[in-house]
Amino acid sequence: ASGGDITFLKPTRIGDELVAHGREIVKQGRSGIYDIDIFNQDGVKIAIFRGHSRTVKGEFFPGITVEG
Repeated sequence: ASGGDITFLKPTRIGDELVAHGREIVKQGRSGIYDIDIFNQDGVKIAIFRGHSRTVKGEFFPGITVEG
C-alpha cells in the first residue's frame, strides 16, 4: 500500500456484523486505486475506504517474488 483514507459515515455497536465490498477502480502501470464500502448487518453503509497501491520488485516473504 502506498496510502489510504477512511471516511466514517455512521457509528457501529458491539456485536454488529460488518461486510466489506471492494472493487478495483484503476490499475495502471505499477499503481492502483481501490474502493471498499463497509456495511452493517442491516445493509447500512457505515464507512468508505479508498486505498492506493504501488507494485515494487523484490521478495517480501520467503519464496514469494513480485515482478513489476
